[in-house]
Amino acid sequence: MHRSENPRRILIVDDDVHLALALRRLVSADDRIVDVAHDVASGSRFLREHAIDVLVCDYDLPDGRGSDVFRCAVQHQPDTPRILLTGHADWDVAERAVNDCGIDRALSKPCDPTALRSAVEEAISLKTLRDGRRELKLMADGYARELAASNQQLRRDIESLGVEVERCKVEVIEALLLAAELRRAGARQRARATAAISAALGAALGLPDEGAAELRAASLLHEVGIVGIGDDELEPNAEIDRRPRVSLLSASIIARLSRLQPSARIVRHHRERFEGGGVPDGLLAEAIPFGSRILAVATRYRELIEGRSHAEACEVVAREAGTDLDPAVVAALTALPAHALLPRQS
Repeated sequence: MHRSENPRRILIVDDDVHLALALRRLVSADDRIVDVAHDVASGSRFLREHAIDVLVCDYDLPDGRGSDVFRCAVQHQPDTPRILLTGHADWDVAERAVNDCGIDRALSKPCDPTALRSAVEEAISLKTLRDGRRELKLMADGYARELAASNQQLRRDIESLGVEVERCKVEVIEALLLAAELRRAGARQRARATAAISAALGAALGLPDEGAAELRAASLLHEVGIVGIGDDELEPNAEIDRRPRVSLLSASIIARLSRLQPSARIVRHHRERFEGGGVPDGLLAEAIPFGSRILAVATRYRELIEGRSHAEACEVVAREAGTDLDPAVVAALTALPAHALLPRQS
């Protein structure tokens, strides 16, 4: 049912034709349409076919009770205020209708003209308030649906962007590994071996997914700084310990990429174990990130396993626990079998 905001529409249901017309004249105004009906059937039909703002209905009707009309109004136009007219003899019965049908106002017949006009004015104000609340609710529901749809689209966009960023991140890592490989043969293989060991240790130690991803990137890239090392330092017989410088260069390179900055921090702290003959007391627990401690153990094990058995490498790593290496990470390493650390080389 469609209705413009003005004029307001009032329906009067009364079996007394003359009284109904008199009531219509009493509540008429320029901004109102007042309709009349004279029984339950016609009043109910009008409610089903037209939107109204106020219903005024007598209790005693030829084909039933006014409560039947009010129930129809409750079903089809629940926001419409309802005014009951009733004789004194029917007041007790009518009072039950007030409770059963949600009557907003009850007036006894013959009703005082001033009281009826006042009741109609109040009912129109009430309907205006209810209409406003309904409109606000419709607007709020619409905004809520739009916001939900926008949030869903935003989540899809973020997921899509995340996939794209991750793809770019993988491509960058592969490009840096290739650069390291061109500078020093075997760099990619060593990096992937270190990443496999770090992943096994991270899983054994309960490293969360985000931390595991950062650790993997750090493990793959902790030696890309080799591209900045001079030719003389790359000679097989060179006595220079290039590891601290390589780690520092690696951290500097990958820190320039915002998505890799957490991994750069892991690499930067990882170099601490090569400086000053070991890690100062308490530094492992207080200053070095957990991923860096894992990377330190993984890197040391990978270096050792190139010329030793798994048991021999673990024995050396175990001797270094508490000085250069975190004892908890070392314990996790020694508890794992060789095939769990380097499955491709088992």
